[in-house]
Amino acid sequence: MSNEIQNKVQRLLDQNDVAEILHISPKTLEYYRYKGMGPRFVKLGKLIRYKESDVFDYIEQLSMEG
Repeated sequence: MSNEIQNKVQRLLDQNDVAEILHISPKTLEYYRYKGMGPRFVKLGKLIRYKESDVFDYIEQLSMEG
């Protein structure tokens, strides 16, 4: 894979990975999704994934609000 393509490819995290990063339960993350809260996510068929950059953007947003 070329460097240009590698720079565009982002790591996709699953619900358990994101819950661990945010120090919340996976069920709380599900609730956030249901309520339209939490980090942005993408749906790939039946799978829910989070772009790593979106998760860290969400954390940054929380630190600005607090």
